Amino acid sequence: MFKRIGASIKNIFSGQGTDVDMAGATSYCPRAELSPSEIEDLMRVPMVRNVAECVPDDILRAWRTFDDKNSDKFFDIERKFNLSESVHEALVMSKIYGACLIVPNYVGSVEALKLPRGAREKIIGFRCIPQHIVHQGVDNDCYRVTFEHAGVEIHKSRVYLLVGKKRYDYTTKFGTSNGLNVGQSEIDLVAESFFNMASSDQQISHLLAKAIVDVRKQRNLASDAVKATRSPQMAAQFSAKQAYLAEAAAYASNQQSVICDMDDEDVIRLSVANGLGGLVSISERYTSLFVAATTYPRTKVLGEQVAGLNNNGGADLRRYYDRVEHYRSQKVWDLLRWMDGHIEASENITLPKWKFGNLWQMTEVELVEYQNKVAERDAKYYDILGDAVLEPIIDGLKKSNTYQGLDFSASDVGNGEKN
Repeated sequence: MFKRIGASIKNIFSGQGTDVDMAGATSYCPRAELSPSEIEDLMRVPMVRNVAECVPDDILRAWRTFDDKNSDKFFDIERKFNLSESVHEALVMSKIYGACLIVPNYVGSVEALKLPRGAREKIIGFRCIPQHIVHQGVDNDCYRVTFEHAGVEIHKSRVYLLVGKKRYDYTTKFGTSNGLNVGQSEIDLVAESFFNMASSDQQISHLLAKAIVDVRKQRNLASDAVKATRSPQMAAQFSAKQAYLAEAAAYASNQQSVICDMDDEDVIRLSVANGLGGLVSISERYTSLFVAATTYPRTKVLGEQVAGLNNNGGADLRRYYDRVEHYRSQKVWDLLRWMDGHIEASENITLPKWKFGNLWQMTEVELVEYQNKVAERDAKYYDILGDAVLEPIIDGLKKSNTYQGLDFSASDVGNGEKN
């Protein structure tokens, strides 16, 4: 399957440039898009799974907070409907399959799904459906979802269509047996780079196993050296074994070393010993191409830190979190408002205003530096304006919980005079 990659790697060592040299065309590109079953098989690979889950995981980690004193009540309502888990599932499904439908689980007949959404319908949760089993219904106002050869008509007013990556390949017919095909799978987009990376590692391992180590064994080599002085026959026998060793050593050069271990009675020839650095660079290059194809930082995809002088990967992570913030405001905001509408209608409540949590969490060192800057700023304004700014400063300390357990009562504020 990856003969071209194997040929190009072998050419690096052989130095040949004949018509079979394919060093300029080593990429593997699938002839067609991955099927849903192939995508699900690839999701068993941890680094591929990270591609689909790193953004939803961060969104779930920095979940929303309610601007209300009784926020616990609304978090309990979220847990009742498994809202955060449903959002996470929808985001992952839209990334691995290209798009998905979010459908409320209603209390009532399935036949009622054909009808437009009612004003006060009871729900018990939400369900996510991948796009490849969703089709345009006979009526343009409905989607048809196929479950084990049985179709269910669902009115479009009852569903939310969450599209993942924008689809630029319009050669596939819209609305065929492949489903809606409105979005592109992110797993399909990185498959070429992943297969190239995996196959290059496999080819390199095969070359190392075959070419680097060559072992030749001689039985009783040490004892024959002692017996060689006893008779001409034993001396001739030992001389023949020496000739065998000399034949193995004849191929030695500056690039090909020979190790003779008399204790183990082995002769080990190390081939291409000085060319191993190239193998490492090839493997790293294919890994870097895979990480670049995901558009996510190395630490998110591979779970390892970026190497380099004074490089902790912070800049890459900040750019990544900026993208996650954009994705969250463009995709998740609208999805949550739609889901909240169903919950409010079902529970006959009104959810308060809310906002997302901070994606970027400061380290202890960064937090101390930030607090020092704020303290310096407050000290300058206090010197200028006196107690006029004291109350806002204390309010800020309360909200940030900088001094836990300290009672900021009216008597602690001061008597209106600057010390």
